Amino acid sequence: MALLAIGALAYGPAEAGNVSEDDSRPSVDADIITAIDDSSSMTRLKRMVEYTGLAKAVMDPGFLARIASGPNGRVGFTAFAWSSDGKMEVIVPWMLITAADDAAKASAELLKAIEIDASKQFAVRRTDVALAIGAAAAIGQASPFASSHTFINICSDGVSNSGVPPHAVRNRALAEDMTISAVLFGSRPMLVDYYARNVIGGPGAFILTISDAAAMSKLLARKYWLDLTS
Repeated sequence: MALLAIGALAYGPAEAGNVSEDDSRPSVDADIITAIDDSSSMTRLKRMVEYTGLAKAVMDPGFLARIASGPNGRVGFTAFAWSSDGKMEVIVPWMLITAADDAAKASAELLKAIEIDASKQFAVRRTDVALAIGAAAAIGQASPFASSHTFINICSDGVSNSGVPPHAVRNRALAEDMTISAVLFGSRPMLVDYYARNVIGGPGAFILTISDAAAMSKLLARKYWLDLTS
């Protein structure tokens, strides 16, 4: 397992930008968007590791404690699955996480998504990383919450093999003051290098590589915690 830090991690909600005083949306300390690879290469075992890890991470006591210590004491949270040809599916609709009860609801929704829909089980689903970034950026722009900063986490096991090159879409998201990080299955140097050059960016962006099921929830919990580190 490994954590590759890109940029300064000392980037907290209070420093991330200003929320307009006339914004009537509920204020949060950050918006956290998780984009989950749903391509054909994600086997049932990988899906189980992926979704179970996310479900545990969102309930991590350290993550919840960090939320509670923030200026607003809450974050906006959403997650969706993506593959190619414009295919995406909301797994956790936008919600506020303030405490363990909220996190438990998000966790339950993530666990529901482990089993793949029978209608798409045998369909070819490629990996369109640009779709993941673009969809996440659009979801962030349409957030129902007033956030100082948006953190996008791309979870995947491969490079883009469908759609447009991701770096241009990445650059547009960065222009909107978003941070894009990656959670990758495996630590192949080529894969890590690809995401470092084409996908991640923004203050505090980094790559997590995951080698086994036991590492998944611990590293994701750390990822979510770092999203809120001041």
